[in-house]
Parts: sequence; structure tokens; C-alpha cells
Amino acid sequence: MDDFYHSEDANNIVHLFYGADVMVYVEGEDDVPFWEVVFNRLVEYRVEVQEVGGSKELAKYIDELELGKLQGIIACDSDFEILKGSLPNPNIIRTYGYAIENSLICQSTILKVIRSVGKVPAKNIPNQELNIWLNYFTQIMNNLVIYDAHNELNGLGISVVGDNCSRFFKSQKSHEVCEVKVNDFIANIGFSVCQSEIENITNLIGGIPRDLSDFIRGHFLFSAVSKFISASIKQINSKVSISNDALFGSLLLAFESNFNIEHKHYNYYDNAIKHISIAA
Repeated sequence: MDDFYHSEDANNIVHLFYGADVMVYVEGEDDVPFWEVVFNRLVEYRVEVQEVGGSKELAKYIDELELGKLQGIIACDSDFEILKGSLPNPNIIRTYGYAIENSLICQSTILKVIRSVGKVPAKNIPNQELNIWLNYFTQIMNNLVIYDAHNELNGLGISVVGDNCSRFFKSQKSHEVCEVKVNDFIANIGFSVCQSEIENITNLIGGIPRDLSDFIRGHFLFSAVSKFISASIKQINSKVSISNDALFGSLLLAFESNFNIEHKHYNYYDNAIKHISIAA
């Protein structure tokens, strides 16, 4: 990839090597199948989705695209960029929520994974339990999201949420979020967020419009949902277990079957992709 990156001409014809009309550059290997689903569902032209080896490398591609030296599309996580008010290049497509996991994970995909991986009969699918768990989880996470966003927008450099949810749950093996642990963490985080700033961040997110839960970090959200899925499967079929890689793959397949006009994020991606400029 370094050879391609250092050659502007090569980067602008590499799509021909793959028999594609345009290249889509993404950060890492997990991003490739997600964006393939999105583009293949929404466009008629042929795309080749290629990972570039991390966020630092992708930043180089973004710079080249902004300077007009790179032809193609960049698809990446939104992180908190959408709250910073910068006007995006239409050929830089960002996720609806914080990361791809925020689009992959919803009640429907979670239930499909539990049913397929756990070999669970339809009558035993934990619809109500999941609805209660998701509502409580997102409710408790709202304050953490506000502190995480404040930290990012003000460049404080403090780890607020992280990639793993376990420290905020009742135990390492529990799938129950602990409000006391969350509140204790916030009380000792090292900075405070005044009421006016809380309202400002809430209004920023609501004005996009998004829910606070859409800005839960992707890996953190995945780790929390994996706890619920594992606990649900174990309760119904204790002989079945699932690795993180298998869980991601199962969520991806469930997302692919669900990604249509009924999906909450479908119109966002459809609209964003319609504004892309493809070189003739």
C-alpha cells in the first residue's frame, strides 16, 4: 500500500486493476465487509473497498483527497467529527453513529444472532428482555457519552469510555450495567461538565439529529452487546459459545439482511452516497 500511496498516478488508476469504477478506502479489515454491504446495496457502479492499515494511513488519503490529488471515496467512522461543525467533502462518507458497530447493532440484529448462533427456538427469543436491557443500558450510558464528547471537543485527552465495557458492569461475567459504578467513575474522572455544557452537547447531538446512544463508542457497544448475547445463549443453550470474531461476523450477516428502507440508518447512507462525485 505504501508504494501505491506514494504514487499519485497509481492511486488514481488502481480501480482498473480490480475491474471497479471507483476505489473506496477504509481504515481496517473489519470496515471492508460493512462498507461493501452499504455500497453494494445503494449504488449501481462497481466499487472496490480496500483497507489502508489504520487511522494514520487513512488520514493521508483524506489529505490527498482534500487536495484533489486522489480520486475515489473514503468511508470512515464519524467519531465525534460531526459535532465539530466542519463541512465534509462529499466523497468522505462517515458512519451514521460513532462507528460501524452503531449501524450493525440494533434489536433486530441482536435477536437474529441469538436465534441463529444459539439455535434458539422462536418461542424462546428474549424480545422483551433485550428491549429492557437496551433501554436501561443506553439510559445509563447517556452521561458517559456527554463526558466523552466534552473530553473530545475540548481536547482533554482523558480516557472516558474506552473499548471494553466490563468496568461498568456488575462483574466481569455479568451482562448487567451498574449505575453505581458509572456514577462513581464520573465523580472521579478528573474534570467536570457544567449544566450549560451538558445542554450544549445534548443540543448539538439532537440538532443533527441523533440520539446520545448513537455516540457510544463502537468497540464499547460491541463488548456490551456481546455480554448480553452470550448470557442469553447460555441461559437457553449452555452448550453453545461464541467468539468475538464469530459474533462480529454474525452481526454483519444479520445487518446485511436488515439493511433496507426499514433500517433506521438506511436513508442517511443513501443520501450521503447520492452526493458522491465519481470521475468519468
